[in-house]
Amino acid sequence: MVRPVHEGSTVTKASSEEMTPVRSAERMLKILSWFNLDHPTGRIADIAKDLQLAPSTVRRLVATLEQHGYLSTDPASGRQRLHLEVVRLASVALATNDLVRAATPVLDALIEEINETLVLSVLDGTVVMHLSIRQSLSQLSIYPPTGRRYNSFEGGASGRVLLAWREPDEVASMLPDSSSWPAYLSGAAITKKAFVASLDKVRSRGYAINEGETDPDLWAVAAPVRDHTGKVVAALSTLARRSGITAERKKRCIESVVAAAGRISTSLYHDDRKPLSSQR
Repeated sequence: MVRPVHEGSTVTKASSEEMTPVRSAERMLKILSWFNLDHPTGRIADIAKDLQLAPSTVRRLVATLEQHGYLSTDPASGRQRLHLEVVRLASVALATNDLVRAATPVLDALIEEINETLVLSVLDGTVVMHLSIRQSLSQLSIYPPTGRRYNSFEGGASGRVLLAWREPDEVASMLPDSSSWPAYLSGAAITKKAFVASLDKVRSRGYAINEGETDPDLWAVAAPVRDHTGKVVAALSTLARRSGITAERKKRCIESVVAAAGRISTSLYHDDRKPLSSQR
């Protein structure tokens, strides 16, 4: 049995050693989280540098992760990559996620209806993450990968929907200072003040539009998905090429996405009869 360390007592060598597995576990999790769509593979030296760990430590932990199927090494390049155990865990997480389960039949029906790429996104801290994707079969379709992550303040429709109904103080704490506001395309909000003002417009009309603000040839609409408490827990969006979408089709997409987001919300036991103004 592990005895508690009381105030004023000396931490023994044994208690220090008992913390080592926890520290190793934290470091292994950091190594797994290092991999993303921007760098899906990497060398031990790169991982060690980014995580500020000794290469010998990373090499030892990578060997353990490989032994248990979480990482593998490409024999030709020597680079590490995520392996099958991560895929298994991801499939379990998605299959048992209430939001994904509620959205799946709605997404399947909506892709048949409008044949435009659909994205279900959630907010992870200050970052938007694509949780579920339905790809359009159109030659002009856009192909965003599942798991893609980007800053919620970049001007995208989903990011604005996920922030619009949060408390002003919370939103302010999530945004960079005006002096370091990133410069995106000319159509995007280029100041913190302008971005916050754009959230007011999202709340007033109930959805967000991206009219080429993050990509000159991108058009997107996103609508909020709410849970039983009325909280916005996700954004449902559709993406299309601006060069290939008419005003009439934009109108249809807006109506369809807003209605589909409402159906997902209903599946999450949201009462849509409750005024939106009371759910912020």
